[in-house]
Amino acid sequence: LRRSLSLILILILSLSLNLSRSLSLNPSLSLGPRLLGPMSSDEERRKELKPVPSVLEAATIAKEHFGLEKLTLVGQLDSYDDANFRIEDADGGKFTLKVHNGVESGQPKVLEAQIGMAAHLKAADIACPAAKPTTGGAPYARCDVRVASGATHSCAVKLLHWVEGETLVDQGATAEKLATAGAYLGRVNAVLDGFSHEGLDREHAWDLQRTAGAQSFVAQIDDEANRALVQSVIDAFNADVVPAQGALRRGPLMSDYNDANIVMTEDGTEVAGVIDLGDVVNSWRVNDVAIAMAYAMITSFGKGSGGRNGLAAAALLLSGFSKEYELNAEETALLKHLVACRLALSVTFGNYSYKQQPWNEYLLLHAEPAWAALRMLWRSDAARVRELFEAATSGSLSVSDAIAMAHAICAEGSPAPKRTPSTVTFVTGNAKKLEEVVAILAAGGDLPFRVVNQKIDLPELQGSPEDVAVEKCRLAAQEVQGPVMCEDTSLCFNALGGLPGVYIKWFLGALGHDGLNQMLAGFDDKTAYAQCVFAYADGPVILTLTLSQTLALSLSLTL
Repeated sequence: LRRSLSLILILILSLSLNLSRSLSLNPSLSLGPRLLGPMSSDEERRKELKPVPSVLEAATIAKEHFGLEKLTLVGQLDSYDDANFRIEDADGGKFTLKVHNGVESGQPKVLEAQIGMAAHLKAADIACPAAKPTTGGAPYARCDVRVASGATHSCAVKLLHWVEGETLVDQGATAEKLATAGAYLGRVNAVLDGFSHEGLDREHAWDLQRTAGAQSFVAQIDDEANRALVQSVIDAFNADVVPAQGALRRGPLMSDYNDANIVMTEDGTEVAGVIDLGDVVNSWRVNDVAIAMAYAMITSFGKGSGGRNGLAAAALLLSGFSKEYELNAEETALLKHLVACRLALSVTFGNYSYKQQPWNEYLLLHAEPAWAALRMLWRSDAARVRELFEAATSGSLSVSDAIAMAHAICAEGSPAPKRTPSTVTFVTGNAKKLEEVVAILAAGGDLPFRVVNQKIDLPELQGSPEDVAVEKCRLAAQEVQGPVMCEDTSLCFNALGGLPGVYIKWFLGALGHDGLNQMLAGFDDKTAYAQCVFAYADGPVILTLTLSQTLALSLSLTL
């Protein structure tokens, strides 16, 4: 009776938990499953053989196979392929119980490689989820559990030690944290150079050296521009990377170093450890940092300034990495290609997953940051990107320089000639404003394109007038799927540090003219300036051009 009541209490506690740490692919970047072998049949089997044990069953496994008594907490964690549970016992022990997918459960060499790599890292003071043996001394247990198909399947189960700290995705990435994370990855790579295991020699669809394997899924991308973008990356991989592979060193990779798998100390100044060794593989050594750079581009910092921080985020992580691990010239030269390959695999496999689960809008929501990063990276001038990455590997790249160089690259875009659009959409519901804009652009002559207006409901954004205009333009371009112009007019009082700026309409609506006057009553400076910012995007991309014009005003107010 006592045991039954204890397990019931555990079940009740678990239902009240809201645990977000994922021990599989970063849920915020969950753009596709981890895949092995032929993707279609393998993915179908993974869906059928995804374990679905209950919390009560997880608690029973922990007790019977790993000897954990007096459990005080059992809660389910996020996972794509597997079933993960956080477990705590009365002795203060914290663990993750991982019930492996039925497909991976049939690959004992891969499971052994994961355990061996964790032990090797731990011996070098790299905190990671090392496996606790079963009561019989085995590295993992085998249990018959229910799977998604409704059948019962023999699945591998590991009990992994919990890595204390807070994930980088939960803390929020900053420029400094990305550089710190890069340095830690450099340490991890140096340690892994001394590790080997036959289970790492496997076919893995997410392995960048197998990028060409995604070719058969490109046709499933419905959007023509997106399809052409991914095809261009695969073509460049075949033309530029494959012939150069002889110069690329090989070694064991973690292969999934992202902000959900990086555990930070509580104060955020250091990396406490890493989690999730589910994607380990032998491949080109440079791939580990290229994958990390791709994920850095879509962290909270990388998405800043309308996505223009993406290249800076990648470069800062590379800068930290290079202080601990040196890339050769050939590896550095291929970084743009390899970062693009990871993003291309993510969006392609994510699209495939959505086709299998069309009800799952979550997949589309989190695919867009990767699409945006890929568009921006691939359109950027290769020589300028290489210059930025070479500066990062030199160890002399400051945060301010990284941001400045990245923003300049985004502003320049690709030097390739651009086709004049046939139609540009001006985002406004005001037909009179459209006439004025056309007249200004034509300057008495004829325009080489049509300008049409369209009213689009865009979200209210925060930031500088330029950043707001860029982000609105990006969102509008996604809606229109073609060239767009956006305009934002601001009224900025110098005494108020430029406020209300782009929010003037809402200030007027809330306060009225008299309210605005009262805001300035206590200031001697009654001057202001009107600012009009135009942003243009030639398609659903991050890259935008802005034109800002200000008009100084001197206000005479009667208060």
